[in-house]
Amino acid sequence: ENVKELYVDCPFWTFEELIQNGVLSPEEVSDENKEGPSSETCHARAINSLHGTENHASHLYFNYQYYYEAVPQDAQILVIRNEHLVDDWNDLESFVGGKGKANRDVQSIPKSNSYPHSAEDLFLSESSRVALCHELCNEIQVYKSVLERAV
Repeated sequence: ENVKELYVDCPFWTFEELIQNGVLSPEEVSDENKEGPSSETCHARAINSLHGTENHASHLYFNYQYYYEAVPQDAQILVIRNEHLVDDWNDLESFVGGKGKANRDVQSIPKSNSYPHSAEDLFLSESSRVALCHELCNEIQVYKSVLERAV
């Protein structure tokens, strides 16, 4: 039900729409946005989802902060970043006693979803990127803390 509240009841089919229609104020919305700002309810859902304070999308609610707070301070954190997948995998495999010889031709994990996508779905306007960085500031700081603690 909560996912429906964010993705069906509100005009957020893409991340660009989530930011343009749900986060930005009417005067900040870019000219190419046809929907315009959403209702106050959808605005609150968008903001709270990005902040991880309401569970409208589990992949947003169960964010870095959620898991980081559950890790004991003296625990080691092992990190595999998608942009460094093979190197990180090999480093971690070696760390636990393996040979660390994953195929270097693998660049990233393929992604798929049941909703049909187009190249436009990947576009984030400048105003959306700025707003997203602002809204995810705390999450970005937690991500940096995770990387700093990683072995």
